[in-house]
Amino acid sequence: MDLVVGARGVLGAEIAQRLAAAGRPLAALVRPRSDASKLERLKTTSITLVHGDLKERPTLDACCQGIRTVISTASSTFSRQPGDSITTVDHQGQLSLIEAATVAGVRHFIFVSFPPMAV
Repeated sequence: MDLVVGARGVLGAEIAQRLAAAGRPLAALVRPRSDASKLERLKTTSITLVHGDLKERPTLDACCQGIRTVISTASSTFSRQPGDSITTVDHQGQLSLIEAATVAGVRHFIFVSFPPMAV
């Protein structure tokens, strides 16, 4: 099974939809406090929703169990919740995700990043 982290965002949602349409077994990491309306598109597919947060390492360990490939497009740039920042999500959160994936035996890790845009 593959895991998409950032599946509520523009790029992550597109990746998740395309993988699901191709018949790939797929999970999407979503935060427990995620906006329900943004989850609707994911719920209408065969994508399994798993709850976790890049700022909470134990949740990442659980989400990476049984995963073959992690695709991470997550960023705090557009979707900020309390405690989110470039440091806590984009830097330390991604490092925690890599560590959790390594411990869980994930075979492939795909990280997608882009420079922050002026808002």
